[in-house]
Amino acid sequence: TMEEGVFMKCLIVDDDFEIRELLKEVLVNSGNIVVTAMDGIDGYEAWKRDIFDLAIIDVDMPRRNGIDLTRDIKEAMNDFPVILITAYAHLYNASEILLLGVEAFLKKPIDLESLLEAVERIKSNS
Repeated sequence: TMEEGVFMKCLIVDDDFEIRELLKEVLVNSGNIVVTAMDGIDGYEAWKRDIFDLAIIDVDMPRRNGIDLTRDIKEAMNDFPVILITAYAHLYNASEILLLGVEAFLKKPIDLESLLEAVERIKSNS
């Protein structure tokens, strides 16, 4: 397991600028390094370009949505940790989402405490 205080490198993929910035601030303040992308295509390019410990991905995005992006990432690296977030949780079948192998599925507005707990859980499993 990672020692306490070791940062994680996180990729945040969300088409909403304010949410990207909020999540980035929260994760940076808790000692992580953060890269952001604005849709599933940019997100996958960023993911391929760098080595990340975790991705936080919005489900509903233009060009390439978060479910397709998660599938792309999991096909390339099956055990890569993903947290999916959505404002439209009622439109998705949670069990279907969890079949993608994601670590967490969080509703917007994001409960930041739940998010940080999920991040910590991933950190302690790595």
